[in-house]
Amino acid sequence: MKTPSKAPVTKTILPALKAAGVRIFISHSRAFGDGETTIIRQYPRRVNKTGLPILPYGGETVVNLSFPGDAMYTGVATCSHQDRFDRKLGISIALHRALAARKEYQRSVKSSVIMGCDTPDFSS
Repeated sequence: MKTPSKAPVTKTILPALKAAGVRIFISHSRAFGDGETTIIRQYPRRVNKTGLPILPYGGETVVNLSFPGDAMYTGVATCSHQDRFDRKLGISIALHRALAARKEYQRSVKSSVIMGCDTPDFSS
């Protein structure tokens, strides 16, 4: 799979989705640790009450897209504990995965309609 680039997401895709009325929720998780103890915390947490340093490697980015009149779609990008955490790259990967989930859902609903199957109603 080709890794999405960082620049187009924050400058073109996110503003276009917001202009279309899509609600975008982004969360980052980072690890705190001392080599023996690792604690995952929600980012950004400016105050580290554990006293442990923020680890530069590993982490997770979650993007939730809520389309008007549609379901919510989630994309997750997990950074290996051997890779340096990069927020923009994480957003890019998670966003593309959320959009792919929406496309796959629409494709499955379309094929269900063609086959004459009942489709689930998520409006309530």
